[in-house]
Amino acid sequence: MTFLRTHPRRPGSSVLPAALCLTAAVTGLALPAPRALAAQESGTLLPEASAPESLVRYDPDHLSAAFHRQRRQAITDVLPSDAVAIVFSSPQRNRSNDVDFPYRQSSDLYYLTGAFEPGTVLILAPGGIRVDGVTVTELLLVPSRDPHRETWTGRLLGPPRAESELGIEKAVEVTRFEEIVGPLLETRSLYHLPMPSGLVEGSALSRQIEFLRGKARIMDTAGGMEQRLVDFLLSVESEEDLANAQGRMQGSLGAGWIRGATSREILAAFLAASSLEEWSAWRDENVVGAFADGRTLSARLAGLRGVKTE
Repeated sequence: MTFLRTHPRRPGSSVLPAALCLTAAVTGLALPAPRALAAQESGTLLPEASAPESLVRYDPDHLSAAFHRQRRQAITDVLPSDAVAIVFSSPQRNRSNDVDFPYRQSSDLYYLTGAFEPGTVLILAPGGIRVDGVTVTELLLVPSRDPHRETWTGRLLGPPRAESELGIEKAVEVTRFEEIVGPLLETRSLYHLPMPSGLVEGSALSRQIEFLRGKARIMDTAGGMEQRLVDFLLSVESEEDLANAQGRMQGSLGAGWIRGATSREILAAFLAASSLEEWSAWRDENVVGAFADGRTLSARLAGLRGVKTE
């Protein structure tokens, strides 16, 4: 006698035999919903319209949509009217072959939206974005839904539920990234966080960032300590600080931890400057106003996280 191992479901619902799951995986057949199985077993018909929609947010213990909305508003309040802020999700990390590491969303994107899906992009524009006939100040680009794939990966939000569950003004599919961002950057100033690292060449996220770099000059730093070093160099405003910093940083260019091309260029110019006047002139010509703003969002988010919320 052969026993089929079954996958446990919620109390009162049917079970799906492992053999059935395996067959569906091989043949591409979609599995029937648990309620439909239960109806078949009892000999009753379940009207399709009466079946509840499947869950999207499986964990109910999360921050409210109002909390994330307040965080977005706090960011929008410090941006000029001609700004457009773009926040990317974290990339997916592959472990081996077709197995990925458990996904962890970008802390910044989650803090601002509550979105947990890879491939999500947030756009904030105080001056408004015209999309599908409406003008909004916040737009969330979410992954396209694929019902067949969702049989195994779980249901994605999709634009309608992103709006209703996350409280976003407007949500559209992320496949429209270039269509929306391209025209915006022709007339708006870009504000961004450090670009995600460890991108898979040819991935959707990699293509999005490559497209962004083609539209705006983005400072190439590796984030973290490297970004803080660049911020410090750009803030030096006295001959004494210049001399002290140059003395401490001699030999830093050979250090392996400075990986960003822009970081190395700025450090080289800083070390080569013979006076504060020479450094200030190089900085104003080559950095200030030449790059998209990669500092304002980070500073504002750091300030918000230090404020106690109810």
